[in-house]
Amino acid sequence: MSHFKEVCKYCGTLITQCRCPSKDKEIKYGVCATCKIKPKKMVTSSIELAEDEKTIAHEAEINVIVYMLGHEDALVTDLSTVRDFAPTIETVEKLSEMLEYEVDNNSLIIDLAIELRKLRNTLGYRK
Repeated sequence: MSHFKEVCKYCGTLITQCRCPSKDKEIKYGVCATCKIKPKKMVTSSIELAEDEKTIAHEAEINVIVYMLGHEDALVTDLSTVRDFAPTIETVEKLSEMLEYEVDNNSLIIDLAIELRKLRNTLGYRK
């Protein structure tokens, strides 16, 4: 039997190891008891997307906004901002004018979509 330690491949928790003080241990990967019980909580990546519930509800308006920003194929979440799309000053000004709403680089895309929906409702626009 070799010198080893077993580490959870999902959360990095030490599961077991040999009792020797050797620092040169072979690393084996397994799954700890916590990750076996809660598979939905397993960490498989350090990237985590923000919520998108509001984004889904305002998809039509978001499509218009990201088109104006020149990124019609972009991934948008509830935390996406205008800055994420690296717009020109002119583009931000056009968005402000179109929405009749103050837009800057820190504006959330979802907030702009909500304003666009309000404007469309005021004008009697139907999906």
